[in-house]
Amino acid sequence: MSETFDAAEALDRLAGDDELLREVVELVYEEWLRQSAALENALRQADAPAVAVAAHSLKGAVGQLSSGDLFACAAQVERAARSGDLATAETSWRSIAPQVEGLIDAARRWAREPQ
Repeated sequence: MSETFDAAEALDRLAGDDELLREVVELVYEEWLRQSAALENALRQADAPAVAVAAHSLKGAVGQLSSGDLFACAAQVERAARSGDLATAETSWRSIAPQVEGLIDAARRWAREPQ
């Protein structure tokens, strides 16, 4: 699974408002920094409820930039943590974290381009 940032899709969800999308991209980036750190910390502490909360927040953030597989994978991390299955939550997290980071990086590159 490899997902790229689709600016047209994201703009479609925001009625074509590219300035708003730029703001959303930065908010998603800030949320990524907070919640990915929180999720890593929760995994280290084997705190399934905290993993679920961070995954839920990340799922919402990813959903602002993509409606594809990464959203579903973030939901999988959340479900596994809510059921207490930290091994599956961590495995799923490790598989999607680099891809989410790549999606956000691509969105931030788009946001810096002159329109």
